[in-house]
Amino acid sequence: MFFTPSIFHIRYTSTSICLIHLLFLSASYNLLYINKELFLYQSIFMALRKSLN
Repeated sequence: MFFTPSIFHIRYTSTSICLIHLLFLSASYNLLYINKELFLYQSIFMALRKSLN
């Protein structure tokens, strides 16, 4: 009876750490994707400017 709260606490902390890690990974992946899209739009914009000039 004494060990169950500590085991639950350890499991809870490990799952929260896993969730935070997954959120961080998804956020960094989204940032990389956004940077790639911005680079793509910037290159298209530069090509349009060159064609206009």
